Amino acid sequence: MSSKQLRIVMRWGHIVGGSIVAAFVYSGTLRGFDAFVLATQVVVIPALIISGIVMWQLPLINKLLKQAGLKRDPRAEANEAAH
Repeated sequence: MSSKQLRIVMRWGHIVGGSIVAAFVYSGTLRGFDAFVLATQVVVIPALIISGIVMWQLPLINKLLKQAGLKRDPRAEANEAAH
């Protein structure tokens, strides 16, 4: 998955997660459903926090992965495939 595709997926995940949190905060009727409250507090909010930190620090994460040899350069892969 390219960086652009990853950003698009993470952005839409943030929009959906933010909508769920907004519904949790502003809807009094949804707070009555224990499953919704638990899912929001245990799954959605931590996922938004973690994905937000990853989006913020993605250039540093990519740099560290590349230095550790865990991430391959897509341009190098394209050159290898062409030969």
